[in-house]
Amino acid sequence: MISDPTEPLDRLALPDYNADEEYRALLRALRRQQGFGILFVRCSPERGSQLIEELQQDLPQKHCERLTLTEPVSDGDFFSRAVAFLAEHPAEILFIEGLRHSLLEYEDIKRASGWSEAETLNYSWKDVPPILQNLNQQRDEFRNQLSTCFVFLVSPFVAKYLRRRASDFFDWRSGVFEFKDSHEDIARSLETDLFEEFDQIQQMMPQARLEQIIRLLGYLEDSDLSANERFKALFDLGLYQFSDGSYQDGQLSWNQALEIEISTAENLTHRGQILAWQRHYEDAITSYDSALDIKPDDHDAWYNRGIALKNLGRYEDAIASYDQVIELRPDTYSAWTLRGYVLTTLERNEEALVSFDQALKIKANHYPTLALRGITLFRLDRYAEALVNYDRALEIQPDDDYVLTLRGIVLAQLGRDEETLNSYDKALESKPDSHDIWYFRGTTLANLSRYEEAIASYDKAIAIKPDRYQAWCSRGIALDSLGRYEEAITSYDQAIAIKADEYGVWNDRGIAFANLGCYEEAIMSYDQGLEIKPDNYEAWFLRGIALDSLGRYEEALASYDQVLEIKSDFHAVWCIRGVALSYLNRHEEAIMSYDQGLEIKPSNYETWNNRGVALLNLGRYEEAITSYDKALEIKPDFELAQNNRHATLKKLDRF
Repeated sequence: MISDPTEPLDRLALPDYNADEEYRALLRALRRQQGFGILFVRCSPERGSQLIEELQQDLPQKHCERLTLTEPVSDGDFFSRAVAFLAEHPAEILFIEGLRHSLLEYEDIKRASGWSEAETLNYSWKDVPPILQNLNQQRDEFRNQLSTCFVFLVSPFVAKYLRRRASDFFDWRSGVFEFKDSHEDIARSLETDLFEEFDQIQQMMPQARLEQIIRLLGYLEDSDLSANERFKALFDLGLYQFSDGSYQDGQLSWNQALEIEISTAENLTHRGQILAWQRHYEDAITSYDSALDIKPDDHDAWYNRGIALKNLGRYEDAIASYDQVIELRPDTYSAWTLRGYVLTTLERNEEALVSFDQALKIKANHYPTLALRGITLFRLDRYAEALVNYDRALEIQPDDDYVLTLRGIVLAQLGRDEETLNSYDKALESKPDSHDIWYFRGTTLANLSRYEEAIASYDKAIAIKPDRYQAWCSRGIALDSLGRYEEAITSYDQAIAIKADEYGVWNDRGIAFANLGCYEEAIMSYDQGLEIKPDNYEAWFLRGIALDSLGRYEEALASYDQVLEIKSDFHAVWCIRGVALSYLNRHEEAIMSYDQGLEIKPSNYETWNNRGVALLNLGRYEEAITSYDKALEIKPDFELAQNNRHATLKKLDRF
């Protein structure tokens, strides 16, 4: 039996702890106890359950009952709960377990109020948990109304709380007994690889996580742990703290762990995981390699080594690590998936598909693998197959905005714009603040010629991310399509203010100016774009048209010739070049230009008509009529060709 369960013990002044002697002392105390009494037994919940069963067997002469609290006492009125229980189950001795649930709930409330973990666990908040208030206030009633010996089995955490926040009640104790977890039990509890169970830890109820945090803090405070055990306790503590949202506390625990010299392969792997979490990937790899020196078949070390190498961009080495995992454990589906992901990064997409297929053979409904397989198929232009994978992934997680967005993109490639729009709208239900999705939605609406709605979507994207360059550009194009050229130019100017070195927006800006008849400004915009990308034949082409519109035909010809140096099979430039030559009365050259264009695209009826006009200007009337006939053969209702043919026939007196 110990005198004070809350203060640090001077171990040199105490005899060695002996669990058997402590149990016999508790047994003697219970045998002697007559009527009302209060005893506290400090132990873990698991050890407490064992003790109750043992004591009930060893106290056949005593009428014992067991009150197990499996959830918080919501109103804190433990006294009434005890009275009601004893009315149904009279007892000389009442074992009480589960008091911790009420205190853990109280701690959870403190954390929800913004207290840090250190503040939460220092037992100094000015308020007292309701259940402890009840124990303090009803102390006399326990003694006066209940002739039962109450045995509270409490963890060290609860014992501290009782000592400091329910001192009136605690002072009436007949004794305090301690049953420490054995070193073997502690070591066994630290053997579990919690890193592999991190998802389950995150899904735990907050009070359950807090209970584990308190348990591990107890190990670190009271146990004579080896260096390897202390490291593992700190590692596990950090995992629980991170999953609980206590990031600073988790980081502190892990930093303390990194200071400990360790020697087991498992802990060296965990050390690597901490370093990788902190993005010290080179150091992490060194730690994994040390683990593998001790245990070459440690699949966890190989697996995490692959992830660290991937994060460093050392993709071939990462694949080699994943291959080691697969050789050791061929059914590790996540290794197949990560291997496939790295292969896609290397643009080895067919090989990546083989890896993803292996993963799906092991776990057919693995959502991330289905999504990655869909992305890979998309990159291979296998859009229909990509869509099937996205749909399978969405059967598992129907509201995932990322996959819904990917689905919309592939539907757009398939030309199914209405379905694309539905996919983006569904994604926005899950993630309304995604500027990407609003942008993609705007593009789809523009494809459907729903320009006003497209502009509204681009405005949403811009409201979320004002420097979204593409949204400003696309907004300008939509405004251009509505004939709102001044507003379009304003949008293009916003885009240029964000990213002035993008040639495409200068082109679009030039087109808007040309649509307003501002050809000088248009030429200046095209010139800006050409400084960035001198081989942009479209800009040279548009520049030539603007110069044509200003009557600067020689300069226009120079622009068209630049186009042809870059793209000699661009039929439209041959045709419009011919028009410029005709304006300069260089009709023979014009005909040659038209012929070049018609060789590339013989069905261009406008070029046949323009060729006829050039021939007419040269007095070659029969050839002109042949050209007009070609134009009318392609487009019989082409009125301009009909009129030109009529005028040429008059020249021949054949009308």
